[in-house]
Amino acid sequence: MHVRYLFLAIFLMMSMVMIQCDQKSERPALGSPDKIQKRLPAVCIVDEASLRDGPSANANWKTAIALGEKLHWLGISKQDSIKESREYFKVELSDSTVGWTTSYAVELNAEPAVIIERALLYRRPDLKTMTDKDLQPMEFVAILETNSDWLRVLGENRKKRGWIERSAASLREDDIAVGVLASKALKENNSEKRHQRIMDIIENPAFANSGFIDELMQILNSDNDE
Repeated sequence: MHVRYLFLAIFLMMSMVMIQCDQKSERPALGSPDKIQKRLPAVCIVDEASLRDGPSANANWKTAIALGEKLHWLGISKQDSIKESREYFKVELSDSTVGWTTSYAVELNAEPAVIIERALLYRRPDLKTMTDKDLQPMEFVAILETNSDWLRVLGENRKKRGWIERSAASLREDDIAVGVLASKALKENNSEKRHQRIMDIIENPAFANSGFIDELMQILNSDNDE
């Protein structure tokens, strides 16, 4: 009887081992094509970030990624073979274009937003932790976290970070687009090009309902009076 129970116990143990082996064999190896099944939403925080066909600054350039553009990280990252301190993410753009961009240019699990009124930066979601830094209207930010009436944000090129009051930012697609495009237009030194770029934004039907259009029209009128 004891021998019978012993054989039964051995059989059950062997069965468990075989099941575990089968389960392990189903898991994709690190860096395998199956790893692409892991997708995380992300936001580009560097304007005109390069998308390349390989994880290296020497790889062929495919396209540029706009500031605030949404994309997906495909779960694969690699170090640059030439500059080991540089890490690349394999990403997919909204038109299904796949390529590699630096991890510095991408913030995972973030949402794009734009500042609609001057926003003071706080160290924590507490009015008593105010810093001497702020964000100006039409400045892009990536939202990292929300907490009641607060947003934890990261600015363009990772230069500013902290908490702001939620009312100071807009998550509307048209506001974000106008903010990003207008910020670049206003930096144009050539007055004629600056005027034309602002007019292109104002006259675009897709931006008609943006809260920034009236402000841009005021800027144009001010430029014309000078």
